[in-house]
Amino acid sequence: MRKGLLIELVDDVVTSESAATAATPEALPYIPGAMLLGAAVKKAVSAGLDMSGSEAFDLFNSGSLCFCDGLPIAGDGRLAFPVPISVHRRKVGQTEPGDKSSTLLDFAEHDRQSDFEQLRDCAVHTDASEHTVKRIASLRTAISIETGRADEGQLFGYEALRRGQFFWAGIEGDPALVEKALNWLVGAHLLGRSRSAEFGRVQITACETWDFRLQKKELGSSRYVWLLSDFCALDRLGFPTYRPEPPALNTYGSVNWQRSFTRNRRVAGFNGHWGKRTPEKALIERGSVLMLEGCDLEPGLHRFGIGRELGLGHALVSDVAPLAMLRELSQPVIKLQERKAPPSVAETSELAEWLKARACGLDQRAQATGQVDKVVATLWQHYQSARHLAGQRAGPGLSQWGRVSAGLLRGEVIANLTNTKPWDARFDQGDGATFRGFVATVDPTQLALLAKKMRVRLEKEGWSNED
Repeated sequence: MRKGLLIELVDDVVTSESAATAATPEALPYIPGAMLLGAAVKKAVSAGLDMSGSEAFDLFNSGSLCFCDGLPIAGDGRLAFPVPISVHRRKVGQTEPGDKSSTLLDFAEHDRQSDFEQLRDCAVHTDASEHTVKRIASLRTAISIETGRADEGQLFGYEALRRGQFFWAGIEGDPALVEKALNWLVGAHLLGRSRSAEFGRVQITACETWDFRLQKKELGSSRYVWLLSDFCALDRLGFPTYRPEPPALNTYGSVNWQRSFTRNRRVAGFNGHWGKRTPEKALIERGSVLMLEGCDLEPGLHRFGIGRELGLGHALVSDVAPLAMLRELSQPVIKLQERKAPPSVAETSELAEWLKARACGLDQRAQATGQVDKVVATLWQHYQSARHLAGQRAGPGLSQWGRVSAGLLRGEVIANLTNTKPWDARFDQGDGATFRGFVATVDPTQLALLAKKMRVRLEKEGWSNED
């Protein structure tokens, strides 16, 4: 049995990809099923459920009740899926005028081509159009336990999902268990990190469910497994693995790794009931694609691996690649109800003026973050061009961007912070086509945030302080 859940973000919600507190950990672009599980457990405990009994084990630990990840919903009610890692987009400037060839190509079924780049940091609808989840970053100061005041020099940041967005999730399992969990989940909750501050308020309502059904047809012996959530796979000896064999997917045959695309990460979530972190898990990331040959998996929705109660192992299986699989799916359109406006406050009151100023500041900050993200994307393309010209990595590394970030805090001039050799690396043959010249054209108010985001991007791509 499956029940649908509509999650409205009343406040910004912190869904950090990492448990780190340094810098500004990036926010996951979805609501993890583990958060919904935790919200249900909290309500169950307050309702008097014995967490040491068999009923609690069946509900929250056995895996017979699955809390699916919350997928983003566009403003028009269309559901968006994690982008398949195998899907690539034609690079900017590679299309000739009048060229009507597709801008998207799925390398899980086509040979790889150099003029395509991986589609990242977005979700996709069934028509392959992109959907970007809105996020917002904020910088704060820690509070000293001894004084109760701001701890000088102790800064930390959060990146959060922007309030006002909607997500769709589901609960799967035995009908009796699903109804119990649904009663606990419908209503107001606090999700994510920093719930004691202004983050985390959501409103959950029951909504229509959706069957992930694919068209029935004559099938061969090849299957594509597209992960809609992270997958915790085990090998034949029961150890975590990043290269699962067919038995881990409840079938036989072999995995064609030439046509498979995976990304991996490790995570150790925090369990509030225990008051400590859970054992570390090795996960194959959502969006990964595995191609199986010589197997008989039925097309449709499947669950693989362990941690299913946390929403892990959710996958679509078909005999066509994910890009074609998307077009076979029926696009659900979920009805979104606008939240009623709060009672109006007299325009002359000080509270009304403060609220207007705060809303304006938040909107401007969100707009500035979006502009910086575009600059980061452009800069990374310049890094790739510079590497092509130099035959090796070229351009400012982590140390150079760290110097910019620290120097701007001290009030130094950007020209003095970019006077080292790495900034002279060229990414084009034109005048001013150096990294120093490019940074000089960036809005000065955005340079500090740009430096921080570029450090995160370079670390993600494997750069170190020595590069």
